[in-house]
Amino acid sequence: MESLAREITKDDLKRAPYFDQFDPEKEYTKALYKGDKPLLGQELNEVQSIQSYHLGNLGNSIMEDGDIQSGMDFVMGDDHTLTVKYGIVYANGKVRRFNEQTIQLDGEGMEYVGVDVRTEVVTYEDDEDLLDKTSGLPSSFSDASDRLRETVFLTKGDESLPHVIYQFEAGDLYV
Repeated sequence: MESLAREITKDDLKRAPYFDQFDPEKEYTKALYKGDKPLLGQELNEVQSIQSYHLGNLGNSIMEDGDIQSGMDFVMGDDHTLTVKYGIVYANGKVRRFNEQTIQLDGEGMEYVGVDVRTEVVTYEDDEDLLDKTSGLPSSFSDASDRLRETVFLTKGDESLPHVIYQFEAGDLYV
């Protein structure tokens, strides 16, 4: 099945159909559900954003974006093809898995290699596991909640990259 997942921004999450209203300026730390009121999807989305925000603040107090937690060794080919191996890296407030990737460097001057995070919405059309697996109920095999997928990818540029992991000068690691 061809993936229909689409990139999404935090602003997109504030609109239909997700309505995530989290705003750190309001200093909300918890949603207080009431037994006689319906539970709304937008409240569940906001609770996840509250938790992610506070967890990110904790992570930011001990790590910086681009900090390699484990692995991510690299191999430089003769043609300045850089392969970064599997590992764990801190980016955008979370410790994230990085799958092996390759990028072409110029091998001239100062070059910066970093990681960035691609954010996408995945629906049941992309992943059939997101269909309700119950049987004999009105909701049987209906689409369940979408998922937010955040994938770390390798990038290159100048010192303004958001999450620099390596710096090279004339093709050699610059320390």
